[in-house]
Amino acid sequence: PDRAMRLWMDNFIDYLAAVAIAVGCTIVSLVGATALENAAFLLVFPVGVLCAAARFGLGPSILTAFSGAVVFDFVFVPPAWAFAVPGFKDGLTLAVMAAVAAVASILAGQLRKQARRASRRADIEQLRNALLSSLSHDLRTPLTTLVGASAALCEDGLEPGQRTQFSRMVADESVRLNRLVHALLELTRLRSEERRVGKECRSRWS
Repeated sequence: PDRAMRLWMDNFIDYLAAVAIAVGCTIVSLVGATALENAAFLLVFPVGVLCAAARFGLGPSILTAFSGAVVFDFVFVPPAWAFAVPGFKDGLTLAVMAAVAAVASILAGQLRKQARRASRRADIEQLRNALLSSLSHDLRTPLTTLVGASAALCEDGLEPGQRTQFSRMVADESVRLNRLVHALLELTRLRSEERRVGKECRSRWS
C-alpha cells in the first residue's frame, strides 16, 4: 500500500508539473503575442511539451499538449477569451502544433528510456567490476593455502595427524576455490549474454 501510494503521489506530481508547464507557456505566449501573435504560441508550447516529455514522460507531455490546444482555442482563436470552433487557418495551426508536440513527445520519451538504460547499464557495470575485484582478491587466499598445504604434503617425515590436517586443508580450500571460480565464470557468462542482447537490440534499431 505504501509503495502504491508513493507511486500515485509521484505520478500526481508529474502531471501537476505538466499543468504548471502549460501555465508557464501560456503566460510567455501572452507576453509574446503583442509582437508575434500566434507565432509566440507555436514557438513556446512545443518547447514546453518537449520539456515535459524529457523530464516526466509521455503521459504528462500529452497533458501539456492537450492543455496547449485548449489554451490556443480559448485565448488565440477569435473571439478571444472564449471557446470557439476554429476556422481552417486556426485549425491548421492547431494541427501543426499537435503534430510537432506529438513527435517531440515520442522522441523525448525514447531519449529518456535510452538514458535510463545507459544509467542502469553503468550501474550494473560498476557492480560487476566491484564483484570481479572482490573475487580476484578472494582467490588469493585459497590459492596460497593450496600451495602451502601441497608443499607441506610433499615433505617427508610428516606425522599422520599433520598429513590429515594438511589434506583436509587442501580439500576445504579446493571446494572454496571451485565455488569462487564458478561465480567468476557465471559473471563472465552474464556479461557475454548482456553484450549479445545489446548487439541484437542495436541491430534491430539500425
